[in-house]
This record gives sequence, structure tokens and C-alpha cells, in this order.
Amino acid sequence: MADSAWPILLVDDDPAVLDGLASLLERRGYEVHRASSAAEARAEIERSRPPVGLIDLHLQDGDGIELVQAMREIEPDSAAIIITGEGSVEAAVKAMQGGAFDFVEKPVSPDRLCPVLERAVQFTRFRRQAADMRSELSQLGQTPLIGNSPAMEEVRKRIAQIVRTRSTTTLILGESGTGKELVARAVHHGSVRRKARFVAVNCAALSESLLEAELFGYEKGAFTGAAQGGKMGLFEAANKGTIFLDEIGEMPLELQAKLLRVLEEKRIKRVGGIDDISIDVRVVASTNRDLQREVEAGTFRLDLFYRLNVMTIRMPALRERLEDVPVLANYFLAEFAREFQKTLRGFSDGALTALQSYSYPGNVRELRNIIEHAAIVAPGPIVDRSHLMIESDASRPRRGRIQLELPDVQLATAERELIFYVLEQTGGNRRRTAELLGINRSTLYAKLKQYELTGQTEGRKHVRSRARSSS
Repeated sequence: MADSAWPILLVDDDPAVLDGLASLLERRGYEVHRASSAAEARAEIERSRPPVGLIDLHLQDGDGIELVQAMREIEPDSAAIIITGEGSVEAAVKAMQGGAFDFVEKPVSPDRLCPVLERAVQFTRFRRQAADMRSELSQLGQTPLIGNSPAMEEVRKRIAQIVRTRSTTTLILGESGTGKELVARAVHHGSVRRKARFVAVNCAALSESLLEAELFGYEKGAFTGAAQGGKMGLFEAANKGTIFLDEIGEMPLELQAKLLRVLEEKRIKRVGGIDDISIDVRVVASTNRDLQREVEAGTFRLDLFYRLNVMTIRMPALRERLEDVPVLANYFLAEFAREFQKTLRGFSDGALTALQSYSYPGNVRELRNIIEHAAIVAPGPIVDRSHLMIESDASRPRRGRIQLELPDVQLATAERELIFYVLEQTGGNRRRTAELLGINRSTLYAKLKQYELTGQTEGRKHVRSRARSSS
């Protein structure tokens, strides 16, 4: 069934065809705008800016392709379907090259027309949603949070509650690639702090000493290699604004204690300094770890957890909101079409089915990569299943129960063996390994170095323990 009262421009200079098609479309719930000539069609395009058109190729006073181009000049994300003569392959090709979304042959069959029309409506609806999101947040300089699923509506609801406060600490939970930094930016840009800086730091990307210097700054001579005049830290740089502590679960315990003091006293002390510096900043933190389990394991401070966990936002995995995949995919496709200067108007039914059937271990980040690849390889204008770099879920390493045989019960031993096991299962693919482990690549690289696993991706000579998959 059609979207409720979705506007469609219907153009044909044969009264019988015009009446017949109009009756069919109206019965299916569309809002039909009729035009019996090219002149009438142009006037209707300027007046109502229709998102979808069904246009006869040959009109007595004009050419259908010119009308397609007129629609796209006024409404760039419109979709026009050309009606061609029976067996007119050359005309169909010409229409597609001229910017048509698709074509149908005369005599028009409802069985052929309706699926094509529904795809065109879906395409324009997704493009309009994406455009509205871009417009809504373009002044804020951020990528919109895309999706209308209940899970994303809950995320927006939580953001709306948080931005009404000035300094409430926020903890964002979710797997890698779900868009946690976008949520942090939305909190900043929606609050009274929007005119000050938003500063992001990845706690997993730096060593403890470097992270401390980055966060709190340092004085002249604080350590070997310190800048002559010292350096302002990120907390100072974010004063009056927001600091985003990404992957807070990776922060060393000693540094956690110093962060706790900052949250409690609203003051920082530079490395090598003696004076306290007052700060006014909202702290937003994120993690893909279960911090309560980290507290139980002794790797995360309970008091810091309570300080951070004032307001929590859980970002859903993409597999939990597959209904958002089409609008996300079309948003990314439009983005890459502009970047690559290609005409890409949407996805075939097979491509959309494949996109909505995949589980996305890498979440939205993986979907974006898939669409970027498709935008490069697709000749246009429609992305087909063959253009999608999607492997079947069955071909990926199993996510069931994993049994590890360990020489001891130390947490570090278990972590080392699990990382090596997943590396073996992925053939040494570090990006995929990080996705399956639920950590970002910088964290994985740090752990590979920590456990001396660098370069050991295809077996090892001295295996202290063996991991195997069990059902």
C-alpha cells in the first residue's frame, strides 16, 4: 500500500491513459496531480514541487526527459518514472541517462508500475528525511542522529532531558561504531554550552603519562621533552564547554582517581604544577565495556562509576534497529554521490533486502563503509546487490560460547588468549577482530603490543593454551 497521500505528478497527453492511471494511483492512496501537456506539467512542478513523477516520454508540446530535469532542478531528490513505447529500449536508456529514476513500457501494467512507484516513493521519502536531518543540524556543524526506530527515539528523548541541564555528567554506552560521539556532540550543541568548545579525547589511544598530560596540561620542565612554556590541557581548553572522554573504560586506575577529583572539585592541576585551576565543563564519557563488571573485576573505580553514571544513554546496536537501515543507507549514498560527483539515486529491491538482512558487527560505521564501497563500484544510478560488500553472517566467526583452556585464572591471561583466538578466526584481520571483540582498533593495537601478539596472526610456535569453539 502507498504512503498516505504521497504527491505524484502524472503527465500524459492521452486523456484515456491519464484518467486510467490517475484512477489506479488514487485507489492506492496517492495524491495525484494531473497534467495533460508539458506546459501544464512545468507549471505544476513550480507550484507543488512534486517528489515523484510519472511522465510520458513523448508529449505533443515537449519532451518527457526535459520535465524530469525540470523536476530535479527544483527538487534535487525527486524521482521521475518515464513511460515509454513498447519495446523502446533505446528510449528507456536515454531516459535513464537523462535522470529518470526508472521506466515502464506501454501499455502500462499495474503489476509492473506499482512496485516501481513504491520504490520511487521510498527513495524520495528517505532522501527527504535525510535532508531534513541535515538541515536541522547543519548550523551546529554535526552529523545528524539518523533513524526513526523506537530505540533512536529513546536516545533523542534522553538527549532532550540532558540538554536542559548545564553540567550534568553523562555516560554513553554502546558497541563500537554505534555513534556514541555523535550523541556527545548532540548533547553539547543542544545545551547552553554550544558556543564554547567541544573537545574529544580517546582514552584508549594514549599511554597513561601522555593521557594525563593531554587532559590536565603540564608546566615548563614537567618532564623530558615538555614544551618550554608548558601546555594547556584539554579540560582547560573545554572550559565553559564540553569534554568527551571516549573509551573511559580504558583509563588506568591511577588516572581514574585524578579524574574523580576533577568531577568532585571542579579543579585541575597541571602535571608538574602546584596551583589548582578552576574549570567549568560538562563531562560526557563513553564506553563499549560493561563498567559494572569492570568495577567487580577491580579495573574501574566504583566511586568514579557513580560520578559518571548520573545520566545514561544507551546507543542501540544497528542489528537492534534494522528498520533504520534504509534511511541510513540512503543518507550515506547521497553523501558519497556528492563527494564522488556521481548520479546515485537509490537501491534495488535485492540490495535493500540484503542490507536489512545483515547483522552489522561493526554497526553504523560498517554500514557507512559498505555504502562507500558501493558508491565507488556502482556505475549508477541504482546500487544493486552485487555492489554491496556484505559477507554472509554464516561465514563470520561464530559468536556462540567460546571455551578457553588457560594455564592460570589471571584476567590478563584470559584476555590475551581470547584476542589471539579471534585473530586466528579472522585470519589476522585486525579491523574485524576489533569489531568482534567490541573494542576500537586503537585499543586492539595497544593490547597486541601489551601481550606481544604483534605479527602473530597465523599461528604461533609455543602455544601455552588452546581456544576452541564449542556448541
